[in-house]
Amino acid sequence: TTVASYQTTVANDTVQVHHVFTATGTQIIKGFGVANTDADVLYGLCCFASDANCETNDTLTCDLKAKFQLGA
Repeated sequence: TTVASYQTTVANDTVQVHHVFTATGTQIIKGFGVANTDADVLYGLCCFASDANCETNDTLTCDLKAKFQLGA
């Protein structure tokens, strides 16, 4: 997993989480989420428009980007 910040509008206003999942058997992937280590805060959730059908050792690369803005 890689976490990086970069500029969309102003310096460090965007964070990106990059992770490669590897299937351990036949699996149907419907989406992914990014949570803290206690799993009590969900920072982002992505539900796929269609299922991703995976077999053993298939990989699925996911990126989640969030842009932050000060004020309303």
